Amino acid sequence: MSKRRVNRILIMWIALIGIVALIGRVSVAAPNAGRTAADFLQIGIGARAASLGGAFSALAEGGDAAWWNPAGLARLDYNQFSVGHFMWYQDITVENGAVAFSLSSRVSMAASLTFVDYGKIDGFDQNGNATGNLSASDWSGGLSVGAALTDQVSAGLTARFISQKLADISATGVSADFGLAVRLEKFRFAAVAGNIGPTMKFESQSERLPASFRLGAAYAPVRSAVAASAELEKKVYGDLVARQGIELRFADQYFLRSGLVLYPGQSGAGAVRAGYTAGAGLVINRVAIDYAFTPSTTMVSDDLHRFSLGFRF
Repeated sequence: MSKRRVNRILIMWIALIGIVALIGRVSVAAPNAGRTAADFLQIGIGARAASLGGAFSALAEGGDAAWWNPAGLARLDYNQFSVGHFMWYQDITVENGAVAFSLSSRVSMAASLTFVDYGKIDGFDQNGNATGNLSASDWSGGLSVGAALTDQVSAGLTARFISQKLADISATGVSADFGLAVRLEKFRFAAVAGNIGPTMKFESQSERLPASFRLGAAYAPVRSAVAASAELEKKVYGDLVARQGIELRFADQYFLRSGLVLYPGQSGAGAVRAGYTAGAGLVINRVAIDYAFTPSTTMVSDDLHRFSLGFRF
């Protein structure tokens, strides 16, 4: 790709950021936190996706497609095994893994697992007396399938089992993701309905899942030096989220990435206009190494780091 064309794409992406930023004030906190059960399902999995601000539904492929858009599994150029590690706030850690493999030239499958460990939590009885440490964890496991309907259009489905536990209180549930993807010569489009399912019951309390609908688009020509993506997500029990990302490639081996997340219409004390992300990637033979960084903000005191490893076979 010529330098002139790269400059045009960069200018268009910067302009898109400016337009969306003018929509309104935004908060980097989850817009529907506390309104649903299994909020850990909203954690963006994979360092590459995170460094692009989560604008990834149209770019999703390989094992990452199991979380972002199962339609991206339809045509795998290679089988893949991937693992990821995410240091969340304080002592919370997020681990994930996936294996994706091709069944035919038009159908592929993936199995995925996410585990969240909240560390030790101080326990107290109703009188405020200490009762010792409590353990808490969440996990989900999914099976995904993607199929090419035509040369350009593919569809996918992820079926997921969900479990949450705090001390001796636990709940289980199921959910599904439905995805569509359109891949043209230079552009990609995606539509995803995520975390669709019945309520989860904690003893006598029923809670809804964090369902959402996403529309994504990307400019990603084959062998191009740059890919740009944008995505809108509407939380069923929350607000609208706008995401943008850009990836620069060098010799298909070195990658620099940046992203922006905005919540239009959010306001209130301490609200900020955007959450920024950045990252890098390296491909060595059949191994891909990715890193993402989210700097601290006025609402998030911790710098967040994510790492992912992908193995092709």
